[in-house]
Formats: sequence, C-alpha cells, structure tokens
Amino acid sequence: MTEKKELGAQAMTAALHGEKTAVLELQHAMIGEEIKTREAIKTRNLESIHADEATLREELQQVTPAHEGAADDPNARKERHLLERQETELHREERAEERAAWTDEQPLTREDREIHKTTLEQEQRRKRIDELM
Repeated sequence: MTEKKELGAQAMTAALHGEKTAVLELQHAMIGEEIKTREAIKTRNLESIHADEATLREELQQVTPAHEGAADDPNARKERHLLERQETELHREERAEERAAWTDEQPLTREDREIHKTTLEQEQRRKRIDELM
C-alpha cells in the first residue's frame, strides 16, 4: 500500500513537472515574440528618422553655398541653421529610440534568463526523480 502512495506521488510530481515545463516554454516563446515586436518597432522608427534625415540633408544642400568662397544669403543662412537644429534633434530622437528599445528589452531578457534558469532546475529535478525511481 505504501508503494502505491509513493508511485502516485511520483506520478503527480512528474505530471506537475511536465505542466510547469510547458508553461515555462510558453513564457519563453512569448518573451521572444515581445522582443521581436519591440525590435520591429525600433526598426520602423529608425527607418522613419533616417528618411527624415535624408530629406533634411537634401534641403541643407540646397541652402548651402555652392562652394566655400561663395556669397552666403542671410535668409539661406537662417534656414540652414534651422535645418541643422532639426538634424541635431533627429539625431537625439534616434539615440532616444535606441535607448528606449534597450530599456524595454532589458526586463524581458532578464525574465527570459530567469525562465531558462527555472527550466534547467526543473530538468535537474526531473533527472533526480528519474534516478530515484
């Protein structure tokens, strides 16, 4: 009778282990998808910023004197300074997006490491249970 209870307990432990492993694998997959989604958002945002930067560079080129010694129109100079400030702001946006993506992904990677650690612990526990049986 005692053996039956022990086997039942071991079977229940094994069933619970299998369920927990499945949950951990699902969490791992979900975190991977969240990271991919955030990376896609980062990529779209950076592409948009780069497109804006290219447009600004073209506009800057149009208001820049043709050669170094050429006369500089005061209105063109004002517009050029404004465009240069906008370009600087776009560079700040680019750095901010990269920083935000890193900040968003860090808790996810930390959680993923914890899940991996727990999965390894579960595997080790399962091996010990198998060895005892």
